[in-house]
Amino acid sequence: MADFDTKSLFIRYKNEHYKLLNYSFMFKDGSLVFTFPRKGNSDLHWNWMCPVNNTDEHSEVVEINVSRRKGHKITYHTSGQINYDNDRRIYSEPLFDIKKFFPFAYYSIPSIELLDKGAPKQDSITIDLGEDTDTRITFTLGISPWNEVLPHTFYNLNIRYEDLFALHLIITVDTLFTIPKEFEESHFVFGSPNMGLCKRICCSPNNALTAFHQKFNRIRDVIIYSPNSEGIYRLIYATEMRVPPQIEIEFEDEEYMPEIVHKTKAYALFYVKDKYGNRIKREVKIKSINLDAEL
Repeated sequence: MADFDTKSLFIRYKNEHYKLLNYSFMFKDGSLVFTFPRKGNSDLHWNWMCPVNNTDEHSEVVEINVSRRKGHKITYHTSGQINYDNDRRIYSEPLFDIKKFFPFAYYSIPSIELLDKGAPKQDSITIDLGEDTDTRITFTLGISPWNEVLPHTFYNLNIRYEDLFALHLIITVDTLFTIPKEFEESHFVFGSPNMGLCKRICCSPNNALTAFHQKFNRIRDVIIYSPNSEGIYRLIYATEMRVPPQIEIEFEDEEYMPEIVHKTKAYALFYVKDKYGNRIKREVKIKSINLDAEL
């Protein structure tokens, strides 16, 4: 099993490629990481609040004199906690139990040509918006049940993970929220919901991790992943433990012994060694596993 699935999204416009979005699906804990990349720093930022789908109202604009990197980063944890790089967080449905569509980020750019240029790799995703899209464009990043089909807009990109969820990048040539007139012509605008679908986190990170792996593997039991290139196995418990458990592992070949590298209330890492203490990097047959801890 790979540790993550990473994709880069580019916009092709007037025979040039522009960087739009990078995302990673981290299989180790089931979390998602998104970045809207831009080179350089900015010393001034502005903040305001406004209703979505209303371009007439907004709160007072607050100027923030803090130098930080351009672009934005979002993490959507398996538990449903969504973190933004401006120290905001909201809570939505856990990634192993997505039941309805939820847009969790908006990115409005004044012009495609103001994005950073780049060269797509073979596995990159390229979106061709044609030659006449010389206007402000808004990108909406959302998540839904894996098989949900959204209403068609100017452009929809859907990335589906069967039985888990679907990611949606919705592109519109209109503005979904208020942008003060002084920022309309040349400013990048990042928006996030004031709150998610939940008022608080829905489950603990440890419960989220075990539930994700059970949903991903379609099994409600202890899960063992094959060793990586260093011979490290990943053991996912059937449920969160009160404390990290004592772990006993027996192998078909009685000369092999486990060496626990790391353990938590939800998972453990171990490798196999022979009677001389040498690490065995190939996969070996496990006879039994016993976890001793209180719930």
